[in-house]
Amino acid sequence: SGTWTNMPQLVGSGVERLEVRAFGIMLSELARLLPSESNSGPSSEVATSHLLLQRLASRCMDTNTAMRPTFAELHHELGASCK
Repeated sequence: SGTWTNMPQLVGSGVERLEVRAFGIMLSELARLLPSESNSGPSSEVATSHLLLQRLASRCMDTNTAMRPTFAELHHELGASCK
């Protein structure tokens, strides 16, 4: 019976991991719109943002769903990069 009481939490976690993958696809598309390091110089903010988006997108689309970050983790990482 313990499994059934945890079911909403387990389903919610699975749905979040699926939505995180979709978010990763969006981040990947955004990264493609930004100039890459070779186009903007290695120290530019745009290049740094490009690399951050690529890194986060890759983590969000990890084939091992347990390794994908949560939205709370993404919020923290994105917020820290904006400071």
